[in-house]
Amino acid sequence: MDAEELRDCCLSLLGTGEEFPFGPETSAFKVAGKIFALSRLAEDPLRISLKCDPPLAEELRKAHRAVTPGYHLNKRHWNTVIIDGSLPDEMIVNMVEDSYDLVVSTLPQARRRALGWTGELVSISDERLTTAWDQALRLAWESFCARTTPVGAVVVSSDGVIVATGRGRRYEAGGPSGQLAGSHIAHAEINALAQLPSDRHYEDHLLLTTLEPCAMCHGAVVQATLGALMFAGPDPYGGTATLRVDSPQARRRALTIVGPLADARGALATLLHLVWLMQKGGADHIVSLHDKALPDFTAYALGIAPELAAAAAAGDYVSACRIAAAAPWPVR
Repeated sequence: MDAEELRDCCLSLLGTGEEFPFGPETSAFKVAGKIFALSRLAEDPLRISLKCDPPLAEELRKAHRAVTPGYHLNKRHWNTVIIDGSLPDEMIVNMVEDSYDLVVSTLPQARRRALGWTGELVSISDERLTTAWDQALRLAWESFCARTTPVGAVVVSSDGVIVATGRGRRYEAGGPSGQLAGSHIAHAEINALAQLPSDRHYEDHLLLTTLEPCAMCHGAVVQATLGALMFAGPDPYGGTATLRVDSPQARRRALTIVGPLADARGALATLLHLVWLMQKGGADHIVSLHDKALPDFTAYALGIAPELAAAAAAGDYVSACRIAAAAPWPVR
């Protein structure tokens, strides 16, 4: 295993990122703001420090000379692994995954759920989250039919109960009490989050939104104290899933972000947004970015736009789902 393969291994796990808090030579691989692997990828021989359950850490050190106590780390909980060819790649991958699991297991339930971590939990595709996604997509469809920004959002508690909902109302004259409408900030996520009382924190709650959030909504999730966010479809123009804010507040409230969905739900969310942009006009600069990132999908959206508009006129959500299921969704 070489340095690039090691980096790919660490970044292949959901919700992970690479940062350099200890200088440009040391890669710190994190999940939800917590380090699970450290490596100087340019070093020869290549090494990586990984978390490990203490009894297993001792056994690995006794059995393999390439596994040593964590270098400049808590030696009870960390091993430093020398990648010199003496250990099979599969074993190194397993140790990376074990370290990741140890960190994720300590996260609040909402963050673990968002990551699809199944060590002690129901899978991300469990019935309650499926119901929540259906609600979010139906809200996006309502907005599409109302000719406003087609995004839906729901807040889900740690036990899978929907506690708040909202949809885009930017180009609508009015909305329910307590929700914004007719404003540039009348986003689905804002309308959902605004319903959460300020008498507690929500680290164990999850926001599901049909479109990759903008900077405003990304910040609102942090401000609302939620622990995790999932989005169905990507937004090449305004999406901020990869944004990392290095403020004390953001570090204290590390937000787990997962998306897009690799199935027809992601296709439907993206299709509604893209066709709405095409029909609205004045958004060629945004559509061109979709075309660059998702050329086949954008061509499909252009071709079926009249059919989707007809479905909206008839209020036919089932047909919209059928159209999306047939799309050349690139992350399927």
